[in-house]
This record gives sequence, C-alpha cells and structure tokens, in this order.
Amino acid sequence: MHLSDTIKKSTSDRDGKAVSKGKKAAASAKAKGELEKTKKEKIADTKLKSEIETTFKAKSATFDQNQKVRHDELEAISKAIEIMSSPEVSGSYSKHVNLAQQPTSLLQLSRSQQREAARKQAAEFLSKRAGALNSQVLASFAAQMTAKPQSFAKVIDMIESLLERLKEEAAAEAEHKAWCDEQLKANKLKRNKKEAQSKQLQAEIDGLSANIEDMGATIDKLVKEQASLTKAMKEATEQRQAEHNENKATIADAAAGIEAVRKAITILKEFYSSQSSFLQQVPEMAEYKGMQSSKGGIIGMLEVIETDFTRLKAETEAAEKTAAEEYSSFMEDSKASKLQKHEAEVQLRLDKDQAEFERGQTQKDLRATEKELAKANKYFGYLKPNCLEVHVSWEERVARRKEEIAALKQAYSILDKKSA
Repeated sequence: MHLSDTIKKSTSDRDGKAVSKGKKAAASAKAKGELEKTKKEKIADTKLKSEIETTFKAKSATFDQNQKVRHDELEAISKAIEIMSSPEVSGSYSKHVNLAQQPTSLLQLSRSQQREAARKQAAEFLSKRAGALNSQVLASFAAQMTAKPQSFAKVIDMIESLLERLKEEAAAEAEHKAWCDEQLKANKLKRNKKEAQSKQLQAEIDGLSANIEDMGATIDKLVKEQASLTKAMKEATEQRQAEHNENKATIADAAAGIEAVRKAITILKEFYSSQSSFLQQVPEMAEYKGMQSSKGGIIGMLEVIETDFTRLKAETEAAEKTAAEEYSSFMEDSKASKLQKHEAEVQLRLDKDQAEFERGQTQKDLRATEKELAKANKYFGYLKPNCLEVHVSWEERVARRKEEIAALKQAYSILDKKSA
C-alpha cells in the first residue's frame, strides 16, 4: 500500500510537472515567435530608413546642383544683360528691330521715348520667355504690359511686386515640400507599425480562441468522465452490497448446517454406542450394529455433508474477502481518478477564464490599433492629393520658378537701366 501510494504521488507530481513544462514550452515558443517577428520588423524599418535617407541624399544633391546651375545661370544672364544694356547694343537693337522706320537711334530719343522702348523691349522679352517656359505668370504679365499703357514707375513696381510674390511662392512651396516629406515619412512608419501590430494581435486572438476551444472540449470530456466514474462507483457499490448480503446469508446457512449435522452425528453416535451395550447384555440376539461401519452409512453421509458445508463456508468467506478487497481497491482508484479529473477540470476552468480575459483585452487592443490605423490611412488620403498626386515634379516646379524669377529680374534690369 505504501508503494502504491508512492507511485500514485509520483505519477501525480510527474503529470503536474508535465503540464508546467508544456505551459513553459508554449510560452517559450510564443516569445521566440514574437522575437523573430520583431527582428523582421526591425529589418524592414531599417530598410525603409535606408531608402528614405538615400532618397533624401539624392534629392539634396539634385537641389544643390540646381542651385549651383541657377547661380551660374544668373551670373551669365547678368553679364548678358550688362552687355545688352550698353549703348552700342541697345542703339543697334532700336535701329534695326524696334525703330527700323525711324532714322534716329534710341540714344537720340527723348527720355520718355527711351523708357517706352525699354518697356516694350522688356514686354517682348517676357513674352518670349513665357513661351519658352510655358509660363502663364510671365505671359499674363507681358500681356498686361502691352495691353494698355502703363507708367514707367508703375511697370517697375509691378515687376517688383511679381518678383516678391514669386519668391514667397517658391519659399512656401519649399516649406510645403519639407512638410510633406516629413509627414509622409512619419505616416508610412506609423501605418507599417500599426499594420504589424494588428496582424500580431489578430494572431494572438486566433491562438487564444483555439486554446479556449480546446480547453472547453477537454473540460466537457472531464465532466463526462467524472459522471461515468460516479455512475460506475454507484453501480459497484450496489452490486457489492447485494453480493455481500448473499455471501453473508450463505455463510450463515453453511454454519447452521455444520452445527446441525454435527448434532445429528453426535446423536447417531450415541445411539449406536448404546446399541452395542444392549447386544452384549442379550447374547442370543443376532448381532446388528446398524450402518455406522459402512462407507455408505448415515454417519458417513452426514460427515460428507458436514465437509460440504465447511467447504462452502470457507469458499464463500474467501470469495467475500476477495470481493471486498477488489471493491475497496476499485473505489480507491476511482476516487483518486475522480479527484484528479476534478482538479484538472477546476484548473482548466481557471486557465480558460484567464485566456478569455486575455482574449478580451487583446481584442480591445486590436480595436484601438485598428482605429489608429484607420486614422493613419485617412491622414494618408489627405496627404496623397496634396503631396503625391502632382502633374509636375517638385524639382521641375522649382526650376520653372527660378527661371520665371530670372526672367523678371532681367526685364527689371532692362527697365531699371532706362530709368536711371
């Protein structure tokens, strides 16, 4: 019994340790999966950061190169303006182009006529540059200069105002691009992060749901097994009680039979003993001693019956003892098994409740993450038409803006020299 108890205790400890080992193995596998996923996300984020830095360096290099080209271009234009503004060139231009019908040169005209010629020259220049650049701003301004006469000072003020406006637009455009680059980068990182979190949370929810379903099925199985054990124990108890009552009655009957047979044998032996004494007193009577000496005599038969009763009593007592031991062993094993299953059921219900709680919390986290992801996607929808869906690239817009400003500066230079 001690060894049996030790084996049962060791088996129970082993099962508990096996369950604990399984939980730790599952937790370790989950942690390893999360580590692997985090490593992949880190690699993706590092790659995205590298791509963004590469794009930024390329665009910065292009911007610096455009600035250098523009600076060199402005210097060349300034030098060309200086050459074109010399009396020899302007006089020749007025003589052979604008004033071909007049015998006098531009230098011989009055100051007001010179200014008018300069205005027309600047307007023509801006019109040509507008056509070359496909600039609506320069075309509109050139049209205003030629549509109706404007005072020389007013034309210069208009050019200065337009220059100032174009510079402000260029600065605002550059600021808008920097803002767009920053917002698009942050939005992409946020969307990628929330998408990864959403997938991770959904995977955790699926895993918890599967685990909860398995635990529910196991709980149902344990409940059925406990009910089956309870039923078997009840039936075994009823059967043992009936068997015990029957064996008890059989033993009592056998004992009574033994007692009765023994009394009968005693009576018969006393009778036969008295008959022997009587024959000795009356010698002439034929000697008859009865059937006590023969094997088939009544005493022999009674002795056989006594033996049968004795054997029946012994066998029934042995059977009762064996049945009682088997019943006790069965009940002990059944109670231990039922207790073990009950404890497993209670623990599983606790684990199931905990898993359901964790699933509920994870579902809340998922809803919050999906809400944040929806906000990020909505904000990306706002950024897309304002920062990505453009007909002309930012670099082309910057270059055109610079050329428009350069053209206006050149026209201003033409008028400024004539206003001196």
